[in-house]
Amino acid sequence: MLRIILNGAGGRMGREVREMLLDGDGSAVLCAQIDKSSPEIVLKNIAEYRDEADVIVDFSHHSAIKELVAYAVGRKMPLVICTTGQTQEEKDLIHEAAKSIPVFFSANMSLGIAVLCSFAKKAAALFPDADIEIVEA
Repeated sequence: MLRIILNGAGGRMGREVREMLLDGDGSAVLCAQIDKSSPEIVLKNIAEYRDEADVIVDFSHHSAIKELVAYAVGRKMPLVICTTGQTQEEKDLIHEAAKSIPVFFSANMSLGIAVLCSFAKKAAALFPDADIEIVEA
C-alpha cells in the first residue's frame, strides 16, 4: 500500500486526487491532507505531519516549494511536483533536491497538455524546418 501526503489537498486538482484515493481500491491511501488556505483541511503546514509516508504529491502553489523540498529531503521522501509558475530559484531548489531524493516534476498534469505536446511532436515531424513551441500563458 502506497502512503501519500497530499499537499494542496483543498485546491481543484487536490480535491480530485483526494476523491480518487478515498474511493480507490486501497492500493494507495491518503495519510495526510495539507492545505494552507482550505478551512476543511486540518493540517496547514507539511512540517506538522510527523508520521510515516511513502511519497509527497504537491498540487499547491509554487511558492511552497522551499518548505516542501526541505521537508522531503530531510525525510528522504520522494516528491511529485505538479505546480506551475516556478521561478528560476525554485527550479534550482527542485533540481538540487533531485540529487538526493527521487523527484518527478511536471508543471502541468492535465490531459489537454499531454495531448497538445503529442500534437506538437507530430507537427514537428511533418514540418522539420518549423520552429514549434508551446507557451503557457
